Amino acid sequence: MQYPRLHQVHHKLVPQLKVHGTSFIISILQHNPKSQAGAPIEGSWNPNLASHLRNPALIRHAIVGPDQNLYIAGAFSNINNTAANGLARWDGSQWHSLATSGADVDRVQSMAFFNNKLTVGGAFRTWAGQPFAQLVQWDGADWMQLGSGFQGSFNNSPTQTTAVNALTVLNTMLIIGGNFTQFHGQPANGVVGWNATDAIPFGSANGQINMTVASTDTLMIHGDFRTFNNQTVPYGTIPSWKAGIWKILVLPAIPSGFIYKANLISIDQTIYLLANESYFNETFVFRWQNERWVQLGTGLPGQFTKLTNANGSLYLAQADGDGNANDSYGVVLRLVDNQWQTVNLPHSYTSISQLVAIGSDVYIIGLPAENQQCPNLVCTFTVERWNGTTLQLIGEAWQAPSIVSLVGDVDHVWATSRPTYLDRQAAPTVLFWNGQLWQGSSNTESFTTTIVPTLFKTADNSVYYTTRFEGSIDRQVWGNVWRLDRLTRTWNPNIDIGGWFGGWNTSGKDLLGSAGSVVMYSRPVDGVLRLRSNVWSEETSEFEVAGACDICVPFEVNGEFYQLVVRAQLQLIHWNGSSWDTLNSWENSYPVQLTSYPVVVWRGDFYLINGRKLQRYNLTTQMVEDIALLDGDGYSLATFTDQYLYVGGAFSSVNGIAAQNLARWNGTQWQALSQAPNGPVYVIATSPNYLYIAGNFSQVGTTNSLGVGVYHLTSSYQVFAPISNK
Repeated sequence: MQYPRLHQVHHKLVPQLKVHGTSFIISILQHNPKSQAGAPIEGSWNPNLASHLRNPALIRHAIVGPDQNLYIAGAFSNINNTAANGLARWDGSQWHSLATSGADVDRVQSMAFFNNKLTVGGAFRTWAGQPFAQLVQWDGADWMQLGSGFQGSFNNSPTQTTAVNALTVLNTMLIIGGNFTQFHGQPANGVVGWNATDAIPFGSANGQINMTVASTDTLMIHGDFRTFNNQTVPYGTIPSWKAGIWKILVLPAIPSGFIYKANLISIDQTIYLLANESYFNETFVFRWQNERWVQLGTGLPGQFTKLTNANGSLYLAQADGDGNANDSYGVVLRLVDNQWQTVNLPHSYTSISQLVAIGSDVYIIGLPAENQQCPNLVCTFTVERWNGTTLQLIGEAWQAPSIVSLVGDVDHVWATSRPTYLDRQAAPTVLFWNGQLWQGSSNTESFTTTIVPTLFKTADNSVYYTTRFEGSIDRQVWGNVWRLDRLTRTWNPNIDIGGWFGGWNTSGKDLLGSAGSVVMYSRPVDGVLRLRSNVWSEETSEFEVAGACDICVPFEVNGEFYQLVVRAQLQLIHWNGSSWDTLNSWENSYPVQLTSYPVVVWRGDFYLINGRKLQRYNLTTQMVEDIALLDGDGYSLATFTDQYLYVGGAFSSVNGIAAQNLARWNGTQWQALSQAPNGPVYVIATSPNYLYIAGNFSQVGTTNSLGVGVYHLTSSYQVFAPISNK
């Protein structure tokens, strides 16, 4: 069957380059097709995956709203099995999500309530699937962006990324601090006010601002700057505003005379300072009162950074410890008669990230000590309520597992992962889903390699476990390739080969490896190697044209061998029978560090994700073609037959056609899932009638499915014959 080519709109030539001594022209055909939207991809998700496979989470921020509800934010996908995606609300009896997407996990850097609405700041450029950047507000039903956006950053900032780092409310104005030089079309160097309609100038710093706190009439700021309003800010001082006047305020003296870190906290219209001193590893607590700093209690051993007020009682906690013998991390203190006293909790904490109060109840957010709360099991961040007598667990947060590769067979899945946990126990490197529950695949618990292994399934349904560097299973046999024994679910090593590979791929029933420095049958080899019926053969005699590559993906198309060489430039090379020829080279815009690269052969040509583009390398014209434009980053590609090409990523449309995080193309029409995942898709695999995905999502459609999903397609695949030789 001959498939139609897209209409070629125009041809842009790039200047001639020399790579590896070979002259060639980079040619890119840019397409702007009028894409058609096909019918939704119908099917149903397996509901049994739920959230059993997961990773410990981190809760970074907490705030109490005027509704006396608790709001938390951080690196979590669900809490108490409620899909939350980095932001959740506790109403006193249950948890609620706030309509965020999986892409919003761990994006919150600051929170405040402005005009009685939750306001969130960060470095994000999209939020809740919408093109909202840096500053958004929740009205109880929908998100909206505040202002027309932030621009610019300071060269002396660690990331040079435009971001909102701090939010506070001063009377009727929202005070915004961060790493920016413009807001809402107005100059704004690190700090600016917002009155719900306009940006209000509020001073000017020469670096980013990380803290903003306010009382009824006073504002204080702190950050990475040395001048404010063109006035030098000496070490040990901070800018302070009152009645329209800025002044440089001296921080209080401590015994060593050196404040290592100043944590400013605003509670109930009162400003507090937690002054951390590094030499003696102590913390001193002060309250701003009557225009001066008043010390509360005596100095405390350890670095305390969290403070809250529960009906007039101050509670203090340390975020984490540094191993010092005087450390008191995991301890909560209460101020009684101007002395800090230990609160006798049922267990201690490895770290405490937040401490907030609602009425007389104190909410402790942190990581419980594993030897007490989680014996022989993994702990994750929890939310616990202390009423002065008992400690009640009200929330346990988890995030999506870090799946690197997966293959499927009907309703069964094999997956490789970075450190991941099955329920509460550490999971092996390779996991098996039997259609009902996850199981550890036998003999893989002690795999020792610096590169996470990748799974491949060939056309004869053989499943291979491959690594780029030699590793071992159970520290017994070292190698690069293991084949699955489906009956015993064990991995049988191929002992005939070992060394370093640039990448792996499949060709029909065969496994292909791009060998860089390998010993095969006791002799050194390099080039493309083939494994067929458990026998290795050397298909090319060179690894690549010159030097090493980050990733080299081997391919076989109509009996010809190719490699995609992944560096700062993408390079496609072809084996002419005696050496490698460079066919083309073009910019690599892929957004993340890789252990593999999203490239497939479909309908006789190469297709790859390059940043926000789906590109095709046309073997007939030897040109790179832009096929589709995503409105977000693409991460994965997959095919099963020549009928469909699947694209996964963090996007909401392809060529202007709505498709949330996953889309399917038949060469003419783009289709979206009728029940889409609510976060980015990083890995895709296919088989007849089934689609397998992994990513940073907590739901697929309305089904809870944390990080992994299995979709049973309603209609069967149509099997297509291979394309004839071009």
